Amino acid sequence: MWRPYVVPYDYNQANLKILCKRYAEASRRTVFFVGAGASAEVGVPTWSELAQKLFRRIDDATPTSAMDSAQLEAFHELEEKLRDRDFWRLFDLSEKHWRQDYEDFLAEEFSIERMETCDIPRTYVKMWKMRNVGQVMTLNIDGLLRRAYDAAFGAKAAKIFEFPGTSVADSRNPFARNFPVLLHLHGVYTSRSTWVMNATERSRLFDGFGRGDYRAFVRHVFENYNVVFVGVNIQDGAISPIIKEISESGLLQDHFWITPSISPESYRWAQSTGVRVVSYTPEIDANGDEVHSPVICSILDDIEAYKSKDEQVVLPGRPQAPSADLPDKDLAIQEAATDRREYAKKMDQLFEAIGASSSFDGKLLISFIREFEVPLELCSIIGTESPYNELEDVRITSKISASKSANVWMGLRKDGTTLCAVKSLSGQALKDEVERLSFRRGIESLYFLSRENKKVAPTYYFHTNVPMAVAMEFVEGANLADHMSASSYDVQGVWLEVAKRIGESLLTCHTSEGGVLHRDLKPNNIIFEKAYVGCDAIDLIEANVRFINFDMSWHKLSSGGTKSISADEVGFYAPEQRNASNSDSPRSAKTDVYMFGMTLLFVLSGISPPDGGAQRENWERFVRSKVNSKLRDELVSQRVTRLILAMTRVDPDERPDLRSIITDLEMIGRAARGDWANVDPDVFIEKILCDLGYDYEWSDDAVGGKVSTPRLIDLTLSFVPKGQLLELTFMRQRDDGSDRKNFGGKLGDLISRINMSLRARGWQTETGGGHHSRSIEARIPIRDLIYEPETSILQIKREVNDLMANIG
Repeated sequence: MWRPYVVPYDYNQANLKILCKRYAEASRRTVFFVGAGASAEVGVPTWSELAQKLFRRIDDATPTSAMDSAQLEAFHELEEKLRDRDFWRLFDLSEKHWRQDYEDFLAEEFSIERMETCDIPRTYVKMWKMRNVGQVMTLNIDGLLRRAYDAAFGAKAAKIFEFPGTSVADSRNPFARNFPVLLHLHGVYTSRSTWVMNATERSRLFDGFGRGDYRAFVRHVFENYNVVFVGVNIQDGAISPIIKEISESGLLQDHFWITPSISPESYRWAQSTGVRVVSYTPEIDANGDEVHSPVICSILDDIEAYKSKDEQVVLPGRPQAPSADLPDKDLAIQEAATDRREYAKKMDQLFEAIGASSSFDGKLLISFIREFEVPLELCSIIGTESPYNELEDVRITSKISASKSANVWMGLRKDGTTLCAVKSLSGQALKDEVERLSFRRGIESLYFLSRENKKVAPTYYFHTNVPMAVAMEFVEGANLADHMSASSYDVQGVWLEVAKRIGESLLTCHTSEGGVLHRDLKPNNIIFEKAYVGCDAIDLIEANVRFINFDMSWHKLSSGGTKSISADEVGFYAPEQRNASNSDSPRSAKTDVYMFGMTLLFVLSGISPPDGGAQRENWERFVRSKVNSKLRDELVSQRVTRLILAMTRVDPDERPDLRSIITDLEMIGRAARGDWANVDPDVFIEKILCDLGYDYEWSDDAVGGKVSTPRLIDLTLSFVPKGQLLELTFMRQRDDGSDRKNFGGKLGDLISRINMSLRARGWQTETGGGHHSRSIEARIPIRDLIYEPETSILQIKREVNDLMANIG
């Protein structure tokens, strides 16, 4: 049967564009929230279908002779709940009056055999493979998202953290640190005690919201991440207490709902709640059934492939000339030379009129600047002497700094008390399109941050077109470069607090209304407000961190095609800033992450990073040597080294996001203080490895480390998310240095003794091996070790030393 082709979705719909842009910029990590609709195509029933099947099962299985008045009344109530779509109560009644049929039905529908052999939705695999996605929340108990994760990454996949709905608050740190996390909000089929299927179990989950930590976690996710709903009707709060909670708390505002053929009623609801709808039309297969996954996968492909470009921002309007007609050029030169101040006002108004009518990067404005080069240059002169020392209500008093393209001046506003800084573009630089547009974007960034009262940059006061300048708050205090130059030892003594303050201010920029990306993050541009050179350490770490010089914000650098970079600070810039073409430059927060990593290295080493940065040969060795020479705590040194290496990876997509970096720094700080009760398990496990005294290799994917030894010994310590366990695995084979004759027996005695010792302290152990090798695998809850951390580490160290010792 012929069917007309229907375009599955509008690529240009506004909300899809917004979602693509936010995903590409990665200022906020993207989290998927998945419902039963996404699993339906592989035969897993939706909530409604499951309820109908259960009702039919009970109807068919109940003998007529068993229907006394009480049972008949219960059956009629069951019919009523099905008709009213009150599925929670329907499942509750089923369990109460038909318990055996209820349990058998669920056991069949969600049997291990069925859930492990059915197809995996393509949509799930696609989600996990997206570069800026690491966490998924699901209402489904089918476990298919976990199978999809394994299918996406194979045997070498990073260890995934899974949490049931009643324990989601425990996932906050793994979430923040960007570990792979899967939240089974309604439980998972392999653990019946975690299921949320009926009203009683639903109440248990609701009770969780009574705890402040649960509600705080849900609010934290929706306030700090981009949440995308797929395969779930979020309009129906009855589906889940979590949906109900986020809807009633107003947390759906500005998140995304990918949904098919949205109805007028649902659209009006979405408009009222502020959730952004991305609508599509499902495909129709040969049987006339709707097929959603190809269209959803296509949408996800578009999101993944999107590259965010620079955009115009509307600054506060300035007075415009009544007409955009150009004056006589010779007369303009004469007037600019005789009365520079008044004619600058006329040129400013003409500049505004042309820009407002044809855009500030349009051909008309470019032609105007080229044709009136001389009068514009005369009107762009700023100095400390009249008539060049006045700009709007500011009187210029002194020059602060100068560069080839711009100058920064100190000024005093007309109230006579307010100091301000004025940054002006030179007349020569005004003719350079890249310089001019970069300068204007810097003004736009300041304006965005000021409009939200974000105290991470100088407050915007006003701007002018001719001369092209911006008046802003004068931020008192010394920059990071000056503090390091005067007393690097003092700054390095509080390096962790300094790094966290910089990261927090940078995150404020990224998550602001304008999603401002600084792109020029280096020590000279980081000011510690009212903390001057020679101040006490406490003043430095309590100072508000403010950034200056936003000319490169929202702007990519490339050789010859964009704004040049400072030769003496070239090592701070990311590879993509020098290699990417400005016309095809993806906006990404990961560029700031790179520069933040280089700034952290600068603080610890006291020297600017070398040209080429992470692209240099032996980069890892360079970073490790600089960090190790300053940080004596091996655990802290190892963690910071790996963090800097991750932040400065050549590929932007492989760098961590800013929120996870800040959380990692917090964990490092707790470890440095010995606050083991409040560190994540992987940090404590690495502390054990450090204290063992052997070289080791750490794997973030395995969440564990392997001891390095020339002998035929494998010894690893790792974290098992399920059960929150420390796992010790050991296997030793006979090598040339061993007493061949007695090796097997002596190693067997050793393993037996270690096994008994571990069991006596609560470890669960298994031993194995043959005549020429022995192995032991032992597990214990991390909480049992953290209770007395020093004692626990000493005991493990003693046993590991015995296992590693010579046998003979």
